[in-house]
Amino acid sequence: MKKLVLLFALMLMSSLTAVVQANDKSHFGLRAQFDLTTATDCYDMAHFGPGASVGLAYYNPFGRMTYFNASLLFGYNTIDYSGTTPNKYNRVQIDGHISSLGLRLPLDFGLKFYDTQLVRLSVYTGPHLFFNFSLKAKYNEKRAYTEEKVDKDYTHSGMEIAWGLGLAADFAYRWHIHVEGVYGLSRMGRTNDIQVGETTHFNRAALSIGLGYNF
Repeated sequence: MKKLVLLFALMLMSSLTAVVQANDKSHFGLRAQFDLTTATDCYDMAHFGPGASVGLAYYNPFGRMTYFNASLLFGYNTIDYSGTTPNKYNRVQIDGHISSLGLRLPLDFGLKFYDTQLVRLSVYTGPHLFFNFSLKAKYNEKRAYTEEKVDKDYTHSGMEIAWGLGLAADFAYRWHIHVEGVYGLSRMGRTNDIQVGETTHFNRAALSIGLGYNF
């Protein structure tokens, strides 16, 4: 009896594995995500601000547990830009935000660590390329006796490279969710507003929560 139960269990597992492998095919999908973006090396004046990205994704499995996933997302992101400049003799209070507009191209390699007909869980990592169209700053600038509204373009890198790490879940091979973080490896932009006579370069750092549908 035990051998019969064991044989039945092995046959069931084999059939489920075959179904999983049959359904795990290359496909396209829609993606939408909520982004929280900040900038590094800004003397604690940059904080997480909200934004959003939407676009297409392409999933291609290779091997039994691995896959490649690429996306092309159009995004509008903001960085909360507030604090007091570190100028010793001319401190300035800044309160506003930095906004960026552009494309994002994640190129991720993933590892599936749980894979059934109902749920597939995976972890992924890879380079994320950002193509920046604009980088703008809009804030109130307060000095000892004056206050000024500033609305200006910041110099941006045009293209930047970041590294991403995330966790994804797919349900019934159709519905998709993910949580990921990216850290900039190259410069996002620069400003002369923080330190008098000095240029401040900064990189991107972001957290995202995404939803999607697989075709």
